[in-house]
Amino acid sequence: MAAQKKWGKNGYLKDFEAGWEGYVYTGVCWQADEPERRRLFGRLWVFQSVSLFSAILPGIFTVEALLNTFYVIIPYVLWLIGDIYLTYLLGRMTLGGNPMRGYVYERSVARFAPFAAVPLAGALLTAAGIFLFIAKGGGGEGAGMCLLCCALQGTGFFLIKKSRCAGIWQRIQ
Repeated sequence: MAAQKKWGKNGYLKDFEAGWEGYVYTGVCWQADEPERRRLFGRLWVFQSVSLFSAILPGIFTVEALLNTFYVIIPYVLWLIGDIYLTYLLGRMTLGGNPMRGYVYERSVARFAPFAAVPLAGALLTAAGIFLFIAKGGGGEGAGMCLLCCALQGTGFFLIKKSRCAGIWQRIQ
């Protein structure tokens, strides 16, 4: 990680050396036990699918608080974008291979669990905005479903944190 900061955005390129048949990766690799990796990715994909579904569902159905209130819409967008980015990171982890190159590990596995707090914060702020909207006299159409989706996001966050996805990887070079 320090080398990446020193060399900038494309700092991982210094880990490749020219050989007879092209460039060869000589940097750090991370490896996990294959059965444990498959179980972990199976669980993480289920958790992330439920979390992403819970973020998309309020946007599909009519939630009165999401129609014209900025203090509900802005946290909802944070929640939705955060879940989409987590799905991207999980896909990158899944396709990263085993062993996984160091720059892929740093940009996916190391970021996944800490970043899971962003959609949770968006869901909590969305729930707070819905309660504020109802307290100000707004109608509660769709509020129960949206609050249930916020609870599903919270459950997904705690299951992702409990899975300790970075714990199965070991440095091999």
